[in-house]
Amino acid sequence: MSSIAALDPNLPQLRQALSGPATRVDAVVCLYGYYGHYYGLGSEHDPSSSPVDHVREDAPAFFVVHGDHHTYVPVAGAREFAEKLRTVSRSTVVYAELPGAQHSFDLFRSP
Repeated sequence: MSSIAALDPNLPQLRQALSGPATRVDAVVCLYGYYGHYYGLGSEHDPSSSPVDHVREDAPAFFVVHGDHHTYVPVAGAREFAEKLRTVSRSTVVYAELPGAQHSFDLFRSP
């Protein structure tokens, strides 16, 4: 949800959750995130539950980090998200794929 909040902070559903008048985000760090659709809500759902569907040209800078051995979230989703950001956004997009890294690689050692 944080990726969608950064990409589209003025969605009515998010405005209720975000307090204060300023909701602009300057940069985002995504660690082992999920970029697919939640609970079967495909891209035809309005609004879409996938951050991939909210990418736009004025998106903030993104640093996407994902392990290539992630058990819960396939690395393909992170790759797709970063590639779409690079294609559409004018901001810097950095993608780091960590060989052998698992979920919570920043907290626990991956085998």
